[in-house]
Amino acid sequence: MTSLDRAKRFLAAKTAKIALAAVPLALAVPASFGQVSLTFNTGTCTVSAGFPATSGSCALQQFSAIGGNSSANWLDLYTTTNIGPGNGSILLNANGTASGGMTSGETLPVSWDFSFSQIPTQGGNLTSVSPMDVQISFFINGTTASGSFFQDLGNVGLGETTGSGFLTMPTFTGTDTISSYSIQFNATNVPSNFRLSIPQGTSLDLNDVASATPEPSTFVLGGAGMGLLGLMRRRFRRRKV
Repeated sequence: MTSLDRAKRFLAAKTAKIALAAVPLALAVPASFGQVSLTFNTGTCTVSAGFPATSGSCALQQFSAIGGNSSANWLDLYTTTNIGPGNGSILLNANGTASGGMTSGETLPVSWDFSFSQIPTQGGNLTSVSPMDVQISFFINGTTASGSFFQDLGNVGLGETTGSGFLTMPTFTGTDTISSYSIQFNATNVPSNFRLSIPQGTSLDLNDVASATPEPSTFVLGGAGMGLLGLMRRRFRRRKV
């Protein structure tokens, strides 16, 4: 073997070791969000819709100073008293101001947890009713662009309903200044003896921690890393044979 051949083999072995050491580091990289600071100020929540007027009340609070997207805080909409329908409908509308910014494609996790219960009619009987239709919306309003999340839950019955998703800012240039946000809950075809309850802490949440999951780019990186590791192992086995 010439000195040139030995040099080539040495460089090949070093390159393989460096690549194998780099793969675990790549797999360990956590999901990341944009590092732009954003604050959702505590706003107001109103209950309305229908005639006669809907009964009950709701509130909005900052559940945590750090949410699922660590660049922003976590807001929580809940009912302070059970809410009855007006003319078959219930509408909750929460609004507030915001300060800071979000980058293009930035995501915020959202979730919902609510339940409908039934008050027995006169004589202690429960009524048989058609399922209700519930729609949930989250909006983030910026100077140049706005992000939104809308979910039509379709036919909802008695008991607890939960779910989650992601609000994604659309594509734009640079960083957008965020000025306000809103959260809406709209239920129709609600019987008069039904009541809505949204518990504090597990409610209509904007940027909650529980729903935050790794971004797709993280899974892509992990898959590529595993593929590279498998390829290197096969090459190493061939050399030993």
